[in-house]
Amino acid sequence: MSWEWWAIHNLVLPLEPEYKSLKAIPWEARLALHYFHVMRWCEKRRKCLKDGFIRLGPIRLLRAVPSRNAVGFFDLRTFEDDNE
Repeated sequence: MSWEWWAIHNLVLPLEPEYKSLKAIPWEARLALHYFHVMRWCEKRRKCLKDGFIRLGPIRLLRAVPSRNAVGFFDLRTFEDDNE
């Protein structure tokens, strides 16, 4: 699954999205986002995907990274570790 496969180009939320807005994001988009984070984590550390999924753990409820603009797909996180 890749983020390009999901219609996320139009996924834009307010600066501080409410819980209801985050919960309404489809499961497929959450999965694509989590996979993206795992791939990026693995690439930085030269690790395999298995290590990345173990380290980042299961998909959690989305949270938004603080931004000066509207929140988009890449401003969302599906894991707890801020030191990605």
